Amino acid sequence: MSRDDALLFISSSDGRLRISGVYPHSKDGNRGYNLKDVTITVTVEKSATLIAREIERRVLPDYLEELEEATRQVNERNDYTETRGANIQELSDVAGVSIASGFDRDVPAFRFGGDRNYQHQVKCQGKDTIEMKLDSLTVEQARKVITVLKN
Repeated sequence: MSRDDALLFISSSDGRLRISGVYPHSKDGNRGYNLKDVTITVTVEKSATLIAREIERRVLPDYLEELEEATRQVNERNDYTETRGANIQELSDVAGVSIASGFDRDVPAFRFGGDRNYQHQVKCQGKDTIEMKLDSLTVEQARKVITVLKN
């Protein structure tokens, strides 16, 4: 990571500046995990040049290292989220239904077939993992599902 990628948050209280590194968030609002909080405080009485030196010396080395890890984690999370979304969209298109918003909001899912009490349920549990619950299949439908899964 370079300085151009850095974003600092600066606040003032009781004659001191609090300077913290800011980390990016994924498209679904998550931030990286196990990241070091890189924060310093300096007196507001220091000149801008001295504050800049303090940032260079005390913030940027650790923050840029953590920012690189945070960016890697966010990119990984975005890829995970996009792949899950594409997978469940493809399957809902095959089923001819819309993706439901009433399930767990973090787990893309849909229901199809049957009546209200007996519907098949499809959830995207992982990046490339689908959970399917099939309810009240006919013997012929069950035979076809088992045949496909067996091969």
